[in-house]
Amino acid sequence: MPREDELTITEPARLGIGLGTMDRERITFAALIVVGGVALVALVLAAVGLAQGPAQVSISGFGGAPSNGNAQAQTSTFVQTFDPKTKIWTFAIGHDFAPYEYASAQGYTGGFHVDLVSAVCQNAGVECHLVYDNYANCWSGKPGKHPEPGQGLMGGWYDGCTGWSIQARRTNSVKFTAPFTRNGIPKFIVKKGNPRNFDNKNMQGKIIGFLAGWVSDEHCLSKQTKIQNSDLTLDKMKHYEQLVQALAAIENGEIDALFHTNDVVFDRSMYEYIGSDSDYSPCNEAGLALMLRKDSLVALWWNPAFDNIKENGVYRQICENAPKKHSNNELRIDCLL
Repeated sequence: MPREDELTITEPARLGIGLGTMDRERITFAALIVVGGVALVALVLAAVGLAQGPAQVSISGFGGAPSNGNAQAQTSTFVQTFDPKTKIWTFAIGHDFAPYEYASAQGYTGGFHVDLVSAVCQNAGVECHLVYDNYANCWSGKPGKHPEPGQGLMGGWYDGCTGWSIQARRTNSVKFTAPFTRNGIPKFIVKKGNPRNFDNKNMQGKIIGFLAGWVSDEHCLSKQTKIQNSDLTLDKMKHYEQLVQALAAIENGEIDALFHTNDVVFDRSMYEYIGSDSDYSPCNEAGLALMLRKDSLVALWWNPAFDNIKENGVYRQICENAPKKHSNNELRIDCLL
């Protein structure tokens, strides 16, 4: 039998009182042990979770699976739900890159990019609008300077820019969707018949034109291994905002040739590409895509929807119709077929 002055948890009523101070202290101490144990287990589980990789972001509101075949999720360190149908998506488009994008006789922007954006957005079930803007507001370049993203893209004037080549230099500042064309190569454009006898394998004493901000710039030219004296000085390079300006510079003798991609439409009765494809090497890592800010969520719904229209034949139909519809059969889009 315990003495009357011994308090026990099993017999508190014998003294005609509730739990004593010592009992509360014992319970508090036990509770602290339990809480500490739970906290320790939580820390262990968290450490295991970090070792296995960050959490996943679940994406809802659109169909299809990403290109890699995984579930609709993206690796991240937090969990969020994202529904692309809750906003209107806008993309900048230009007018000087036929047949990809151009201004029609009626003044409306048309081209392969217009058809593609419409089809992808329809498949994703989202509302999209194209916004005309100067190319320099997406990406800009100045002679001899490192090119940089434009104020329109980085300032959030729109969600992305249509039809920009995936290039290592650009990925330092922006990111891209999956490409929707094959990789192209640059070439020199000269007057028809090459009346100035321009030698595309030696730039000694030549003045070369470039389109400002395009991937086929002086940096690309300097990396062409089959072209001598390709590292131009500032006085030997000219930048133009539009193709029509550069072609006019060829016409009036301001430049000897224009270094540009081999996938644009121009008057073949007045100008021509010079050299064979084997004379040149690509300036970029992959073909055309949507160019986006680093924080953009566009690719999360665009890439699955693009995969869908490739699988259901819509993309092929757009590609096959493009030459007749947008270039009078002068140029075919180098699609991923």
